[in-house]
Amino acid sequence: MLLTLASGALFFPGLFALCTWALRRSRPGWSRTDCVMISTRLVSSVHAVLATGSGIVIIRSCDDVITGRTVINYYFHSANIDSAPLDK
Repeated sequence: MLLTLASGALFFPGLFALCTWALRRSRPGWSRTDCVMISTRLVSSVHAVLATGSGIVIIRSCDDVITGRTVINYYFHSANIDSAPLDK
């Protein structure tokens, strides 16, 4: 569980930093605010796609979605860091 948490804690900030760096290099005319805004939206989109994918897997693999548990359900919730307070 800690490995999953550490992976999530490194993946999303790393993706944000990589996107911000790549946008600043490829679009020198854009302001820093524009690059950060696009990077934030991209990271949020990746998080949404991963959450949707894990939800589909959980729904398809459980007979009872309310009380059933799967491995992916356990690991996703252990690594899920709420990004809603960061959205503006």
